[in-house]
Amino acid sequence: MNRKKTILPAWALSLIALLAALVLLMLTANVLGSVMKDRDLAEEIAYIVHDVFLGVICYLICRKYPKSVWYVPVICNMAGIVSAVVEPNFWITPLWIFIGTGWILSVTGALCGAKAGRRLPES
Repeated sequence: MNRKKTILPAWALSLIALLAALVLLMLTANVLGSVMKDRDLAEEIAYIVHDVFLGVICYLICRKYPKSVWYVPVICNMAGIVSAVVEPNFWITPLWIFIGTGWILSVTGALCGAKAGRRLPES
């Protein structure tokens, strides 16, 4: 598999992923909230989609840039990290479970991607 040079570095791709994940979260929650009767279930499903998206994106970025494994999950999850620090009720609501799961999936995806990226031949 050939590695082609991209214009954007890993940190820029992570910022784009952060914004895309937030838009995906809002759109999914809005669409599911208008379709489903149970608004809480719609938000939970939206967070699951958000978490899986971030895990896959962290995998893909770290597969391309294996040395970026240290900062890609942090940048991609910056919204959740800021909400954990700023929001006073973050740790007493069930929201921390979904955001924490996203952190775990992101770190796991980044580590697996970095490991896979180190095996790819340089072009």
